[in-house]
Amino acid sequence: VSVTVKDGICYVNLDSAFQSQPYNVTSEVTIYSITNSLVELPNVNKVQIAVDGETNISYRENVSLNTVFERNLDLLSTAQNQ
Repeated sequence: VSVTVKDGICYVNLDSAFQSQPYNVTSEVTIYSITNSLVELPNVNKVQIAVDGETNISYRENVSLNTVFERNLDLLSTAQNQ
C-alpha cells in the first residue's frame, strides 16, 4: 500500500493479502526477505512492517509485527556455498 523512510527506518504498509499468501517458506524467511532487501538501500537501516496500517498483529500467528526488524543473514541458504 505504501512505503516511506524516516530516520533510517523504512515503514512498509502491506494490504491484508500479505497475510493470506501461501508462501512455501517459513514466516521468518518471508519477513527477513523483505527486511534484508530493504536494508540494502543506502538510507535504510531497519524496517517496520504493517498490514493495513496495523503493527499490533502477528504474521502467520508467530511473528509479531510490533517490532522494528534489522538485517538477519542467518536465514540465507548455504547452498550457494556448496
